[in-house]
Amino acid sequence: MLTTVGLLGLTFLTSSNATIQLATEPAMRGRVMSLHMIVFTGTTPIGAPIIGWVTEEWGPRIGLLACGVVSAGAAVVVGWIMKINSRPDVENVITAPSQGYSGRNGPHNRGGSPPCASSSSSSG
Repeated sequence: MLTTVGLLGLTFLTSSNATIQLATEPAMRGRVMSLHMIVFTGTTPIGAPIIGWVTEEWGPRIGLLACGVVSAGAAVVVGWIMKINSRPDVENVITAPSQGYSGRNGPHNRGGSPPCASSSSSSG
């Protein structure tokens, strides 16, 4: 059970990190990633002593229940805020590349090498 939870936790952290980096403009990426790290690791010093005290006073079941209730409540609040602020005219966050290198065998690169190593010459 712990192995499964650990694997799923790492998968979530890795995929959320990659999604945020891919969906953020390069000029804002550092700021967004710093907020991401504050949310995931920076709140531990605040929440851990509180949950430790709850668990010590009322037992591990109540401590785990409190963690679940707080997480579910946060998910509901974020979902509600996203619903209020949603705009139907906005496209998907991650879109297909418009031009340039779009993969190993994309429209601008027919061979097996990246565009920087292609043999085509450019005038200039």
